[in-house]
Amino acid sequence: MLNALQLFRIIRRAGCSVGLLLALSACGESLSRLKQDINRLEQSISDVRGFQAEHTAQISELRSELRVVNGRLDEIQHSQTSSIGTDLSALKQDLSSIKRRVPPPPIVPADALEADETFVSNLPPDVAKLFGDALLEIRQANFSTSIPMLRSALDISYGRDWSANILFWLGVSYDGTDDNRNALASYNEVVSRFSRHERAPLALLRQSAVFVRLGDVQSAKLTLRKLVADYPKSKVVGTAKEKLKNL
Repeated sequence: MLNALQLFRIIRRAGCSVGLLLALSACGESLSRLKQDINRLEQSISDVRGFQAEHTAQISELRSELRVVNGRLDEIQHSQTSSIGTDLSALKQDLSSIKRRVPPPPIVPADALEADETFVSNLPPDVAKLFGDALLEIRQANFSTSIPMLRSALDISYGRDWSANILFWLGVSYDGTDDNRNALASYNEVVSRFSRHERAPLALLRQSAVFVRLGDVQSAKLTLRKLVADYPKSKVVGTAKEKLKNL
């Protein structure tokens, strides 16, 4: 027969085995649930990846469509800009043409102005721009505005024949601002440097008018006599003779 101590030991060992079995059983259930959770997670990840791939494809398609729309928009804007630029250019030309039909003030010799407005097209572009704009200002009696333009045109035209034209209109511009000293200097430079130029006799005629305005009748007479003597075939020689009679 077993004594009490031996029986206790058997029961305790049996209890440990049962506990171990229970623990192992519990661990197995946990592992099974863990595997199920992992499977569900993997499925979810697979679903997310599928959705992400579909979403990426949609974004790519939208970006492609957006590029097409932007391209069309650029074409439209370019077309409109070109059209607007062309319209503005045509409008500026029309406005310039209208301004050139405005009668110049009495102090400006109209025939000479029209002739040089045409002559401008024969000049280099940089000179033509300055000179042409200056003549337009002179036609509108904006003499203070034309002076710096003519000076700039003269600076890049030194020694060229058309400098005489620029100098003449510089004299007219000074004439228009009542700057008698610079007007006389400009007219005199036309005659002294470009004596054979078509603007020389007209410069003398205008020079005589400045002398009259200053009250220097003697200098005005001498200037007119030089015009008649040196330029007997000039278009303004008749006017010069008439003025001599009245002085």
